[in-house]
Amino acid sequence: MEGKDKCIERLYLFYYLSEIVRHMTSVSESHQFINTLFSSPLSQRHANLMSQLISLALSLRNEELLNCTAKYVLTCDRLELNNHMKLESTLATDSPQFCAAFISKGYFVGNGITKQQLTHWLNTLVDVIEDNQLVLNASIRFSLLDGAVDSDLHLAIISVIQERKCQPLSNQLW
Repeated sequence: MEGKDKCIERLYLFYYLSEIVRHMTSVSESHQFINTLFSSPLSQRHANLMSQLISLALSLRNEELLNCTAKYVLTCDRLELNNHMKLESTLATDSPQFCAAFISKGYFVGNGITKQQLTHWLNTLVDVIEDNQLVLNASIRFSLLDGAVDSDLHLAIISVIQERKCQPLSNQLW
């Protein structure tokens, strides 16, 4: 187990990384910087560090860093995002790429995200993301939880499908 000083040093390091990325002049430059620090595929140790970096980026609402980490959310199954973190309803406007990755991987399930919040995110994303960017399997399963029908969420999912913003649906919803 790490000492308290190591944890504080890591927090400062991550904060400085987030500030560096925030002030980079181009999106490609910031992506290249993060890709250099965290090469894919992530080892378990690097996945733990990436999880902590993403948690900090969410807390700081650092759009640039969240956009840089979106690909890791999609490609790494070892990430553990903080279940106690309050995610902003503005996540879809703060960082559309990250929000799309977060929804596609189903990280909202068990993270205290309400159906209304997911509805808001999907309605926002449908106007700002590229075609075939979302995977809706987890969203569809989530919309059917508790037997309570949420017509707004169902309409948002249908809108995403209709606008072709999601990948083709698979038969593997369950």
